[in-house]
Amino acid sequence: MGYIKGEERNQTFLFPESFDEYIQEENPVRIIDEYVEQLDMKELRFQKAVCSPSI
Repeated sequence: MGYIKGEERNQTFLFPESFDEYIQEENPVRIIDEYVEQLDMKELRFQKAVCSPSI
């Protein structure tokens, strides 16, 4: 059996670290995201308007 080489420590990631990096700055989804962030979900009677605290 030949020499087995380990993983490169300085290897870059295959995917970006966040979904935000996938979306270009001029993409219309950014406007929609901003609009939704400004909505008052409690006033609109969403039942799960507030996220549960992280464990």
